[in-house]
Amino acid sequence: QLRNTFYLCYNVYMNITIEIPERIADALSSKGADVQRRVLEMLALDGYQTGDLSRGEVGEMLSLSFQETEEFLHQHRVERVTVAEYEQDAAALQQILAR
Repeated sequence: QLRNTFYLCYNVYMNITIEIPERIADALSSKGADVQRRVLEMLALDGYQTGDLSRGEVGEMLSLSFQETEEFLHQHRVERVTVAEYEQDAAALQQILAR
């Protein structure tokens, strides 16, 4: 007997408020940049560089596609690829090829 199973997938977000001096906010928003976006990008880059976030998590955090995430990391000269990421990629590829 076959059973249909449906998975409900949803994201839960956390809002974080930070206080920074106005002159620093002005510096971060130079050239018309969005301060909130800049801070989010810095947090994502730091998380990736320290190994706390994977490439996929960086993309999810910044609402970027795979290609956009690769371009974002390349633009910021971040090329770290961990063994775990290679293993994740290999497992994903095996699942695709098994179809």
